[in-house]
Amino acid sequence: MVPFYLQFLLSMGKHFEILNRFMFEYFPMFNKFRAPSSILSVTAIFIPILGVLALSDIIKSDNKEQFIKPLLISSGILSGISLILWLAGGSFLILICQGMSSLNRSKMQ
Repeated sequence: MVPFYLQFLLSMGKHFEILNRFMFEYFPMFNKFRAPSSILSVTAIFIPILGVLALSDIIKSDNKEQFIKPLLISSGILSGISLILWLAGGSFLILICQGMSSLNRSKMQ
């Protein structure tokens, strides 16, 4: 979890300048990131690696029952969120400006 928090702090750029200035001055090649938010692309590498490590632990474990309850809880939460989004339709995802003409609104729907 430490890499995720570190990447989040680094992606804040000038809003967390203490860490960014330190990394920029003392770590080689850190200045090659054009935008501070581009450090978040590294997260896309860490998440699958952590998933594979967790799956490996589950497969190698002798006591697989300890993984059943957390799996059911997380599946239930994900199913509930998915059901709410499905029932709500696109109402969460449509953003309309007040100055938008009715012609543009009809194109969005």
